Amino acid sequence: MSVWRVDYVRHAMSESNRDENNGVHILDPKLVSGEEDRGDGRKLCCTALRPYFRIEANRPTHVALSPLARAVQTMILALEIDVLQTAKVTVLPSLIEQTDWMSDRARPSAEIKGLMRSELRLRARESGIPEITVDMDYSAFEEVEKDEDWIKKDGPYAPHSIIERAKRAREDLREWAKASEEDSGSGKAKLAVLGHSGFVNFLIDDYSGIGCLDSDTPQLGSWPYGAIGQLILSDVDENNTVVRLEETRESRKRRGRQADGDGTEVKTAQMQRDAIVKISRRNATLGIYRTIFETGRIPEVVAGQGIDYLLGNDL
Repeated sequence: MSVWRVDYVRHAMSESNRDENNGVHILDPKLVSGEEDRGDGRKLCCTALRPYFRIEANRPTHVALSPLARAVQTMILALEIDVLQTAKVTVLPSLIEQTDWMSDRARPSAEIKGLMRSELRLRARESGIPEITVDMDYSAFEEVEKDEDWIKKDGPYAPHSIIERAKRAREDLREWAKASEEDSGSGKAKLAVLGHSGFVNFLIDDYSGIGCLDSDTPQLGSWPYGAIGQLILSDVDENNTVVRLEETRESRKRRGRQADGDGTEVKTAQMQRDAIVKISRRNATLGIYRTIFETGRIPEVVAGQGIDYLLGNDL
């Protein structure tokens, strides 16, 4: 059985999270900054995350991250410059956040690459160095963005498919971990994943701290901005066909959670999935209408989908 230890990091606050998630209509929002940053946005990356990753034992050699802008920005701001320039970074589409709100839909990979270059230039300028280069593998992202289901957040990427997607994401992480170990040669790969507070519940099969599963306004995640948890990734059968990802007891205690998770019952996962589908239907539709009202045009991700899509009838 293969076993890997992984640091899982939730991104800092984004524009969609502020004011009780009032920004869910924003397509793939960035981190809050400037006067709107009260310490949970870009500042959090520098004041809380960077000191953690500055410790020698915590410096990752390989990083996997969600394709959403807030995860990409968090990585660039949280890691030390020498780590950014030596780590191997892989964008895994299966780690994308759980709802089909505009805020949980990805930009095209070309835009994310542009955002990366802009953030790296800014970080280099602030640090007084000519440039910062990062070894980024976008291949999985570039492949999936050709899929219409990905663009619409439908099919295997829709909220109703989230349990199956979590299984696929664990398998993707296992393959990434294996490749990272082989890439590190004789050394031991140090793994870090940057993702989201909602999807991680399904990823590690733990729904404690969420609550309100049968409410009209359920709490869809329990990891605070910038939270860091230690996970164990492993194959659990002799044929390496089942992959498990669990948070350690020590990590749970540090996050103020009970020693053991409560997500082993399939019913719990189904309840949370149904809550996400329910709230997604309303907010995705409202978000689309709000975007049309503010911009005067239909967002590219829904253009041409017809009135049923715009009304949310086929969600």
